[in-house]
Amino acid sequence: MKNKSIVLLIIALMVVLLSACGVDQAPITSESEGIWNHFFVFPLSWLIIQIAGILNGSYGLSIVVMTIMIRLLILPLFLKQQKSSKAMQQLRPELEELRGKYDPKNPDDQKKMQQDMISLYQKSGVNLRRDVYQS
Repeated sequence: MKNKSIVLLIIALMVVLLSACGVDQAPITSESEGIWNHFFVFPLSWLIIQIAGILNGSYGLSIVVMTIMIRLLILPLFLKQQKSSKAMQQLRPELEELRGKYDPKNPDDQKKMQQDMISLYQKSGVNLRRDVYQS
């Protein structure tokens, strides 16, 4: 029981310290220092305020609109990832066949297997950069 109390106390202290409670910070403006504040936080907060002004001060709707806008901006990346993922699922049986064909302990076989896998990826149009990190 005592250990649980100590752990909860430590977690509570960490939350307070890491959230910077009580730190007197100036509001973020266009002159704020730091890459994150200058290029991300300030423009997004400015857009939310402007959209809220258009929507009669509704900050909730403004956040929803901003979320939709950001999702629409990253939609092409999401679709490309989905397409590549489906192509990898279709290639899975052929990749398993290649892995079974070569000896994993032999370095020469490993090189041949990698070359065969790259040619298979290129033939099927799979995004090579993403798939290299999967294996």
